[in-house]
Order: sequence, then C-alpha cells, then structure tokens
Amino acid sequence: MAETEMMIHAYDVASIKSFIFDSQDFKTIVGASQLVKSFDKHVAELVAMVEGTEVVYTGGGTGLFLVRDQSAQEGLIAAIEKASEILLGHRVVQASIEPKEPVLDLPDWFRLDSVKTCGAFARSFSRLAIELNRKKADFPLHEEEIPSDSMCPSCGKRSKVSGSDRCNVCKEKAQKGEAFFRESSEGKDSLKYTFDLQRIATQRSGGKDSENDKMIGVIYGDGNSLGDIYKSFEDYKDYARFSRELESTIASAVRNALQEGQKGEVHTAAPILGGDDLMLLVPQSRVIPVLQTLKRELGNCSFCKTPITFSFGVAILPVTLPLGFIFSISEELLKSAKKERVKAIQQKRPDAKDHFLSFRYLKGHTFEAKKTKTFPHFQASFDRGMSFQELEKILALESRVANSGFSKNIIQKLWRNLEMDPCTAAINLFYFLHRTKGVDDQWSKDFLEGVYMSEHDWKTICPSKKEIQTRIGTFSELYDLCSGKEV
Repeated sequence: MAETEMMIHAYDVASIKSFIFDSQDFKTIVGASQLVKSFDKHVAELVAMVEGTEVVYTGGGTGLFLVRDQSAQEGLIAAIEKASEILLGHRVVQASIEPKEPVLDLPDWFRLDSVKTCGAFARSFSRLAIELNRKKADFPLHEEEIPSDSMCPSCGKRSKVSGSDRCNVCKEKAQKGEAFFRESSEGKDSLKYTFDLQRIATQRSGGKDSENDKMIGVIYGDGNSLGDIYKSFEDYKDYARFSRELESTIASAVRNALQEGQKGEVHTAAPILGGDDLMLLVPQSRVIPVLQTLKRELGNCSFCKTPITFSFGVAILPVTLPLGFIFSISEELLKSAKKERVKAIQQKRPDAKDHFLSFRYLKGHTFEAKKTKTFPHFQASFDRGMSFQELEKILALESRVANSGFSKNIIQKLWRNLEMDPCTAAINLFYFLHRTKGVDDQWSKDFLEGVYMSEHDWKTICPSKKEIQTRIGTFSELYDLCSGKEV
C-alpha cells in the first residue's frame, strides 16, 4: 500500500448467521442467504459508479474498498447504506482506516514477532477488523416485546403483518427463497436446489415406511487457519485475488461433489455457500461420496503454494427434527473437528495438514447414543474429531466386512467388552474377530490399532488410570450408514 494514499474502507453484515437462521422455516433460511448474496452484488454495482473508489472484494456479507478522498468516502458510505435496504433493516457496520504505521498503538517493547512478520496489507486489515468489531459491540441488542397472539410463528422475534401469518421480514425472505428455487429448477442443469427436505431425505435402513424414519445428511464446512494466509499479504490485490479464487474453488468443488457419479436429477440444498463457509443438505447415502469428492476438489485450493484445508461437521439426522437443532448439531460437530485439528498440530502428528471432520449418525429423536461413554479404562467419544486419513482407514475396515459375517451382534460384544481391563479386552477382541468370516490377522491388527484402542500402544497395555480413546462408537455408526446393518 506504500504507493498510494488511499483509505481502506470495509463493511460487515452484523450477526450474519442470526440473519440467515433466525427462522425455523427452511424456505426463509435459503431466502435470507440469497438476500446476502444480492446485497453484496448490489454494493459492488453501486460502488463501481462512485468516482474515486475501487472495489477490492464483496462476498459472504463483507466488502473491502479503496477510497481516494473524503468526498469519495461519503459516496461509498451512502451506496452501502442504500444497498443495505435489501437486508430488510438488518444492521451493516462500516469502518475506515488509513494504511499507515504503527499497526496498533503499542510501544516498541510490546511489539510481537507475529505482528512484525505480517505483510503491510495484513497489518492494516487487522486494524480494520478491530474497528468493525468495536462498532458491532457498541450496538446494543434490543428485542421487542410482542404479545404471543401477534408473534410471527416463523421467527418468534417480530410481529406478524396485518392480514398475514408472518412478519414482513420472514415473508420477504420466503419469497426470495421461492424465487431462487424456481429459477434453479427452470434450467437444464441436473442439480436441483429445493426447500422441500422430504425430497432430499431417504428412508433409514431398518426403519418403518414413514416420515419419522427418513434421514437427511448435513455437511457444514469451514476453512482452516486462513489468517495465516491473510497475514502474508503485502497488497490489497493479493487479498482480492485470494478471496475470489477461494470462493470460486469452493463453489466448483460443491457442484462437482454433488453431481459426481449421479444420474438424473440431484436434489439438494445449500443454505450457506459464501466466503469460506459451506453447508449442504444431501441424501444420507451421498454423505461419504460428497465428502470424498470435496476432499479431492478442495485439495487443489492453495495460495502461494500454501495448501488450504477445511474442517467439517457431518451429521445424519431425522428430517423431522426442527431446523434449529439440525444446524446447531452440525455447528457443534464442526467445532469438534477444529479442536482435534489443533490437537494434531500441537502434537506434530503427520495428519495435521489433512482435512478434519466430526461425524454422527443419530437415528432417533431421543439420540440414544450419547456424545461420550466412559468405561473403567476406555472412553468412547462419538463426536470427537478426526482427520480424513483416519476416516478413510475406518471406512476401509468397514468395507472389508460389509458382506461378511461381521454382524451387529459382534459389534455389541466388542462394545460390552470395554467394561473389562485393556488386556482382557484385547484378547477377547481377537477371539471374537477370528470367529468371523472375512477377518484375518492383518484386519484384526488394523482394527485394534485404528478403532478399538486408538492412541494407545496396545502391545504394552496394562491397567492404568488413563483412559484409552476408542473409535468403536464411530465405527458402529459408519457401519450402520455404509452397510445398512443397524447396530
């Protein structure tokens, strides 16, 4: 930025996920996401007409611009405020800074090495982010008290419009959602976006032929450690190029993942697809294939030879669950995946540079399988994150016995076996597995090391107070999904 005296200006849609997910109606959720996209696009169009400004990037509810002088800045602010009408009164914060030193008003003795090594643009961008966050924090939250008979049933936050069963905001969002799906269905593309989740959901294996037994797959992804890339930027052009390439790569990866290997129309939904975030709703049978394609496609995403990885929260849930539960469960799983990735980095594990995920297959509204089950010497954490390498290892084990005599009865025995001490559990495991058709010594060894006694040197096992992490719960859920044999 040394060659210019321009100001840097930015906007950010405050509480964007609240704007998108404040309704329990899927149609309005998709419509809200489309409104954010329309807002970003409209801002870019209006600002392009303001003399003395340059659009660096708009997308995902954020925007960055270069401003030549005060009059140009006033025109820019007015253009963003005008475009924000699209968001139906939702707040958009704006901030400007001059790209100059010092980075932060800190004395020299307080300067951190990580700050010193940041690129010039990255240091300015950090200051700008702080200003935006301050403005968000300064805005007090206020919720109107609404009589229950006047409350919008979709969001529960605003009053219904006279003569309608919804508030004006939910009504506008729903109309936008309907228009989006109508437009996507009119084309010849085999990929069909729908707000009818029953069209995406499929019957659970072993379930009764009813809506209560229909399942839907949710994949919620987010990029890892993008700040490490941002802080290397010396110029706004690097930021613009990276942001556009990242968004384009994700969009292409999603499209290829949804369509690959499919014949005829593919019904899906993508309530989030912007910036480095993505959320997809797919049939349960498509969850693993879509994940594997996403891994391959996103592996091509890099900047200055720095590979970009993603973390995913992956859940298969009853389609009749409230949408709020579906999204909150997938969000919690995403956090578990990111937590395990940080652990892998701290431990300097070889899989630390891989994509990570946390997986659950929840077959009923009661969620009979708890997050964590603790035995005397074993801990089964169902939602504990894992790398894709670990996932593929478990899937390979599952695949070898999918059509063999490996049954739910054996898995249940191995589960009950965790009540014993590690030595006895290991011996019993070999006994049960060697009686099973299609299981050899190598498979038994892989299963013991990769699933049954993960993160433990089973060759020297002895009773201890330290619990052994086991993947038997995750294996059983993946076995249910891939083999269609309920455990």
